[in-house]
Amino acid sequence: MIRLTWHYIIWHYGRALRDFANIWRNFLWFFWQVFSVPLLAATFFAPFHRLQERPRPGFHPDEMAQALVVNLLMRLVGMVTRAMLILVAFLMEFLVLVAGALLLLAWLLAPLLLALLFSLGVFFLLI
Repeated sequence: MIRLTWHYIIWHYGRALRDFANIWRNFLWFFWQVFSVPLLAATFFAPFHRLQERPRPGFHPDEMAQALVVNLLMRLVGMVTRAMLILVAFLMEFLVLVAGALLLLAWLLAPLLLALLFSLGVFFLLI
């Protein structure tokens, strides 16, 4: 029985912690890739859905100004959309970090809590 308990403690605080860290890292990687943060950052100033206005050839100041305004507006819409997605990605990463830290704390304290609850159960049975 003591040998089984010792093997459990070695597993619980050894291999299981390594597996927990790998799973936690996979969740962080997953949300980083789902929101495509590197791609969003690389195309931050690109027009929204590649919508662009091109003036007709020749010198037409009114059409050039119109195209400039539309293109700036599409870039602004694209930038705001990408900024919101990047913010959501950072929020998800933060939530995964907090949830992982809480689960890690629960994992580390689980054997102690189990022993405490078992001892309290025996104590209350004997009273």
